Amino acid sequence: MKLAKPEVAEAVSQIFSLFADGKIDKWECYPRCWEYLDSRRITLTQICRIGASYDIPEGVIRMRRSDYLNSGVKQ
Repeated sequence: MKLAKPEVAEAVSQIFSLFADGKIDKWECYPRCWEYLDSRRITLTQICRIGASYDIPEGVIRMRRSDYLNSGVKQ
């Protein structure tokens, strides 16, 4: 598996940090992460690992991704 560039992993980590601190909500957190995923700069597995460091279960992140894709937001 190709690793995300350190600056991309750090950006996703900062997004989760803001979410964990209550500075942004899930409606802002996850779409910001998906921008990196959709541009193929990071994988979903890597996002899940970063999220786990903020006590966000992998299943929750994968569910949010599925919900996002099924919502029609991503065309």
